[in-house]
Amino acid sequence: MPGFWKFMWRVSPFTYLVEGLLTTGLAGAPASCAATELLEVVPQGGQTCGSYFAEYMSIAGGYLVDAQAIERCLYCPVDSTDRFLDRLGLSYGTR
Repeated sequence: MPGFWKFMWRVSPFTYLVEGLLTTGLAGAPASCAATELLEVVPQGGQTCGSYFAEYMSIAGGYLVDAQAIERCLYCPVDSTDRFLDRLGLSYGTR
């Protein structure tokens, strides 16, 4: 985003109203994916989904539908609304 619009984003009182409403209304709740939003991945090397995704999920978060599956992993990248708000650069502490 060009510098002028970054400045306008921070100057506008509407920015803080929307941020306050979003963080107060959404923070601290669990989130889940619909069946069409799940990512399907085939684990390599005969690993279980849990072992295949362990390192990635420790950084990115999310959850697996069945961590013991071997043939196909169904992964949801969002496990809580806090993670969603964090991706938008918002937090409950700044409401």
